[in-house]
Amino acid sequence: MATLRGQFSSWRARLRVRKALKQSRGAERREFVYLDEVSVYSLITSRLGALTAELTDSQSATLTTETGADVEIALPHAVKAKATSKVQGSRTRATQVLRKATVQSTFKQLLEVEEPIIAPPPLEESAPFVSLASMKSDLQRNRGEPWLFESSRLGRGELVEVLVEVAVDPVYRVSSIVDAMSELLDEYPAMLSPAQRAQFEQARIMNRILDKFMVGLVPLRCRVVDYRCVEIDGKEVVVHLRALEGLPPAERPSTKELFIVGVTDEQLYWKDLRRILFSDSRFTVLCRIDRQGVRTSWTPVKLADVLDVAIPDLPGQMEAMGQSALEAMASATSITSSSRAERQRRVALEEYGRLLAANKATALSESVLSAIRVAAEIGASQFQSVDQRRAVFHEVRMIVENDLGVSFDQTVAADLRSGSLASAGLTADGSLSTAPVLAPPSQNNGPRRFIDTEIIAIYW
Repeated sequence: MATLRGQFSSWRARLRVRKALKQSRGAERREFVYLDEVSVYSLITSRLGALTAELTDSQSATLTTETGADVEIALPHAVKAKATSKVQGSRTRATQVLRKATVQSTFKQLLEVEEPIIAPPPLEESAPFVSLASMKSDLQRNRGEPWLFESSRLGRGELVEVLVEVAVDPVYRVSSIVDAMSELLDEYPAMLSPAQRAQFEQARIMNRILDKFMVGLVPLRCRVVDYRCVEIDGKEVVVHLRALEGLPPAERPSTKELFIVGVTDEQLYWKDLRRILFSDSRFTVLCRIDRQGVRTSWTPVKLADVLDVAIPDLPGQMEAMGQSALEAMASATSITSSSRAERQRRVALEEYGRLLAANKATALSESVLSAIRVAAEIGASQFQSVDQRRAVFHEVRMIVENDLGVSFDQTVAADLRSGSLASAGLTADGSLSTAPVLAPPSQNNGPRRFIDTEIIAIYW
C-alpha cells in the first residue's frame, strides 16, 4: 500500500510540473542582475492588496480496519448469555508541502497586472507612417502608439520597461578609476613624478568628497536602444527607430538620443558590478518615472541639489566634471604642452559662448554651437597678442548676440571671458596655468534627453 501511495504522489507531482510548463510556454527566461525587492512588493501590494507569502499543499490518507464477533449461548431456564469481541485499528498519514513565494514570482505577477507606458511594437509589424505628414496626423489624434507619443505622456509614477545599454554616469566612472589608481600608487609610488603625484592627490581629495555625496548609490545613464526624441510642431516626441526609418530621408527630423537615468543601491546588485556597468551590455530595465516628461539635463549626485544653495551651480559642475575628466585621461598621454594649450583655448572659447547664453538665462541651439566651434578652431592659434585675443572672443560674442538678438555690457563680457579662461586652466594671455585643465566637450555625443526614473529591476 505504501508503494502505491508513493507512486500516486510522484505521478501528481509530475502532472503539476507538466501543467506549469505548458502554461509558461513562450514566457521569457528572466535572469536578474539588479532587483529592488521593496519596490516590487510595494507596487504589487498597492494593486492587489494582501500579498501571498506562503502556499501550502496538504495530502492525507486514513486507513481504518474493524473486526468483530458475536457468540450467543442458550442456557437452561430461558437464560441467555451473549459475548461480543471487537477489534478496531486506525492509521492516519498526512504529508504537508510548504512553498514560500519568492520575489521572482512576485515580479512576474507584477508584469502581468501592470502595463508599462513604453511598449515596443512586435518585430514583425511595420510602421504605419509613409510620410512626416501622416506621422503628425496620427500624433494629433493620439493614434500613434506604440510607435510614437508625446513626452508629456511620461507622467510621474508610470512604469517604463525598455531595452537599454546599461552604463554608469561618467562621474561614477571617474571615481572608480581614481580608486583603482590610488591602490596602485600606494603600492608603486614611482609610477608618477612628484608634480603628477601632487595633481593626483587633488583628484583623490575630490574623489573622497564625491564618495560622501554618493552615500553608497550608483548613478546609471542607460542609452535607450530603440527610441529617440524628435521635435514635431514644437513638441518633444518619443519615436521608435523603425518608424523613423520608414520615412523618406528628406523628411526625417533630427533626433536626440534618449537615456534612462536614475540611482541604484550598490547592495541590491545580484552580479558583479564591473561585469554589468562597465561593458555597455544590453539589458531590459523596469523603472518608475520620477519626474514627468523628458529633461535636458540630469544631476547624478543627488546630495549636490541640497548643497546648491550654499554652492551655486554645483550640480552643473559635477555633471561637467565626469565627461571632461574621462576625456582628459584618455588623451593626456598623447598631447604635448603646445597642443594642449591650443586645445584648452578652444575649450575657453566654446565655454565663453555658453556663459554668454547662460547670462541671459537661455541655451544655444546646435547650429550656433557649431558656428562657435568653427570660430574656436580657427581662433585657438591666434592668441599671440592682446588685440588678437580680443578679436577672437569678440567673434564668439557676435555669434551669440546675433542669435539671441541681445547685446552684452562690456564689463559683463570681460568677466565672462576671464571666467572661461580660468575654467579651461589658462592664464589671461592664453598660456597654461598650474590649475587642473578641462578637456574639450565631446562633439560626438550630440543633444540628449533624459527620463529621470527610480530603477526597479535590470534583467535579461
